Amino acid sequence: MPPDARAVFVTAAGSLAGQAIGRRLALDGASVAFADADRGVACAAAEAVRAGGGLAAGFAMDLRDWASTRRAVQAARDGWSGLDLLVNVVDDSPTAPFLALSEDDLADPFDAPLVGLMHGVRAAAEHMRAAGAGCIVNVFPLSGDDHALGGAMAGGAEMLTRAAGVELAPLGIRVTGVAATSVRENPSAIADAVAFAVSSDASYVTGSTLVVAERHARQWHAR
Repeated sequence: MPPDARAVFVTAAGSLAGQAIGRRLALDGASVAFADADRGVACAAAEAVRAGGGLAAGFAMDLRDWASTRRAVQAARDGWSGLDLLVNVVDDSPTAPFLALSEDDLADPFDAPLVGLMHGVRAAAEHMRAAGAGCIVNVFPLSGDDHALGGAMAGGAEMLTRAAGVELAPLGIRVTGVAATSVRENPSAIADAVAFAVSSDASYVTGSTLVVAERHARQWHAR
């Protein structure tokens, strides 16, 4: 992607994937707003980007809370005088045996990531609609078939991406997904996938999810 001066908002700044995505987009010229429930973590991620010569800031935000999400996105938008890109990061997927989960265990790991993704998409889309353009990327784990709850969460995230991509396309807003076999395993590969998803090379891509499965690719090439 050629260097640009777009403003990007990256969630889950405490995750390796969130940090790698922010660094990669900053290298491409973007101004990066990192957000995390722990403001100190978000500010540390921003400081690392600034140390490398990039533009970045950190914000406190709880994606599960609509008011918190909206405030953080608004603050970032005001700081950069615009909001061009949102990268919504879900760092983990539930892998506990389905029948061993309590009622509370069933709700929280399934609801929280999807609610967080929806809050992020909604908050960013409000600002992008006014500009008539924008790009949103949802990053989430691609759970294996042997994990019912994780698979259901990933399926929900993919369908949210597809439906939002269709609904927001007339407003000039693209919504794509990046699903990784492990969001924590290779953050640099995920960052590369996100860089493509927000680039002009993907300008006609919306509603679809790119799968990053480096471990499986290595196994295939080793045959």
